Amino acid sequence: MHFHRHPTDAVPRRPWWLTPRCRTVLVLALLLPGLASAQRFAFKYYSHDEGLNSLDVHSLLQDRAGYVWVATQDGLFRYDGARFTGFYTANGLPSNRVLSLHQSADGTLWAGTRDGLARFDGENFKSVSLPEWVGFAGDSSLASGAHGRLYGGTIRGIWAIDIQPKIPRSMAFMWTRTASFGSVAVWVSATTRKTK
Repeated sequence: MHFHRHPTDAVPRRPWWLTPRCRTVLVLALLLPGLASAQRFAFKYYSHDEGLNSLDVHSLLQDRAGYVWVATQDGLFRYDGARFTGFYTANGLPSNRVLSLHQSADGTLWAGTRDGLARFDGENFKSVSLPEWVGFAGDSSLASGAHGRLYGGTIRGIWAIDIQPKIPRSMAFMWTRTASFGSVAVWVSATTRKTK
């Protein structure tokens, strides 16, 4: 004897996407691409073995040629991807204590040191003669403007140097003082121009 089921007598079936196996596959399909594409950072420690003789770093800069420059307490180092090359007072820096680095729009690399300013000529540094002794204030104390000026924050104020020609010509010294009165800050600034 055969029993025939009427279609309305059938037990309703769950849609295929609601079965436990399918739900597990869907969850894994949604999560795995996110886990697989998670970024993994690789860290490498550089020290004396690669030629970085001073580990007290003040500033870093990657120039347009791809070199990484490291300003330290005891010299300036250029990393070429394999080794560090050191630059010191013997290579034209005013001081071995390099505090700030900047590359201007024309591609010139500038180094602000404890005892003054220098620019890189491709092989060595050339000290820039300033009208008076200045020490640079810190790791972000050099910047350049669109009109060929280099600005240096020093312990005596801000220097603006005309760098349009390859040899800096004129300098303007700007001092700034601030005073606070509650929530109001007042800035006072003055400029003097010196020409060499």
